[in-house]
Amino acid sequence: MKNSILIVLGLFTSIISFAQTPWVRTYGGPNEEKGYSLVLAPDSGFYVVGFTGSYGAGSTDMYIIKTDSLGQLQWQKTIGTANIDIAEDIIPANNPGEYLIAGYSNGFYPYEYNFYFAKIDANGDTIRTNQAGTTEWDLCHAAVATGDGYLLVGETFYLSNGGTHGYLMKVDENLDTVKTYVNYSNEYTVFNDIIKVAANKYLVVGNSYNEAKDSSDAMIWLFNSDGDLLQELRIDYGKNEYLNCAAASYGHGIMLGGYFHYDTTKFSKSLQIKLSDSADVIDWYLMAPEADDYGLEITDYAHYGNDAFILAGESRYKYNDDHQAVIIRSYPDGYPVFNKESGILLIIDGFFGIARAHDNGIVATGYTRSYGPGIQALMISKFGEWGATYNGAIVSNEEKEIETWKIYPNPTHNYLYIEAKSDAQIRILDMTGNVVTNAKITGAGVHSISVENLASGVYNLQILSSDYAISHTKFVKN
Repeated sequence: MKNSILIVLGLFTSIISFAQTPWVRTYGGPNEEKGYSLVLAPDSGFYVVGFTGSYGAGSTDMYIIKTDSLGQLQWQKTIGTANIDIAEDIIPANNPGEYLIAGYSNGFYPYEYNFYFAKIDANGDTIRTNQAGTTEWDLCHAAVATGDGYLLVGETFYLSNGGTHGYLMKVDENLDTVKTYVNYSNEYTVFNDIIKVAANKYLVVGNSYNEAKDSSDAMIWLFNSDGDLLQELRIDYGKNEYLNCAAASYGHGIMLGGYFHYDTTKFSKSLQIKLSDSADVIDWYLMAPEADDYGLEITDYAHYGNDAFILAGESRYKYNDDHQAVIIRSYPDGYPVFNKESGILLIIDGFFGIARAHDNGIVATGYTRSYGPGIQALMISKFGEWGATYNGAIVSNEEKEIETWKIYPNPTHNYLYIEAKSDAQIRILDMTGNVVTNAKITGAGVHSISVENLASGVYNLQILSSDYAISHTKFVKN
């Protein structure tokens, strides 16, 4: 494994000056990495899991990162076989100081995918691993602790004629399988997330696809701690609904997140469903009108505190064909207090896990192709309590800085001139982190960027060259 080299493309002292100062960091090697889930550590740092294509024993391995509260890498470790191993969830285990990691692997004979899970200690050392499943593909997406073991949920292709069925597995503290449940039906189903909602009651969200109707419905299932099905509820708004995640407030209701398709373009729009504490449907919400060209797939939900929730996802731009990593803080009416985007237009970025930080900030993990080492980096972003973002450089393990380009005049009134050496994406951010200008330059030479419509003030200019090198600088608009 490579030694991690932290390169700061800016003033590092500005990152550590204030406890709530936001930051963005990337992690990984020359290939592809991705973060799926994170939890707050006792020392106010973070445990993050996903996969790595740069380190480990196989094609991809489970990737475990431990950072301090500022996102500085303390250690990174892998768990895996000679084939493909993915970690999709990390949760505190029943034993203090231990953590359960859940995902899937095709590294076990006869090399179909199985649920793959592990327990680690606080230092990331593996306590035990195990795998279980059917004779077909089995993909685990989430887990929850039950006190006497764990419930793992996902999907299986077992006896499904090409589609999937929701799959639940109960394992004990030694990670041995106690019970399995397959949601057999004439329709294809998937279990995407599981949370505890009451004593001995666990809520699973997912969707059911009816091939004959070519449509999908949002689904809710309730189980007890033994893995027995208690109740099943279909939620059909006639819009091809998919549920990815859930979070309970234990007093202010339960929020479910996902997306829907409202027309034949299959363009994704965000979907939220509000439940009571007893898991009764109260209402459903869309976070954008159907007619606009901005979309969002909600990938993770977390309870922020009292009546507030935070969610993570990937935006969709119907005509630009790009993805932006998005976080949103909202109240239980489903409408956002704010939303923030991370990434560069026409580059692919996304968030898949979100949590509240020790200082009331918001931390999200996912992936980015806009910054960082390799083809795709695991990304962790820290936001302020009310969405403040970091305006300086991205901090990376192996990030390279762009070859010096001339940018003038500074201060300026109408135009910035950039002496470019290649194609590049340009974006200008105000001092609150909002993107106010996006542009693309093609070819070497001098290019002008209009700033005449910007208000007077200080702005951050970010340049991403065609080989993914980056540069950051500030300029003054008079």
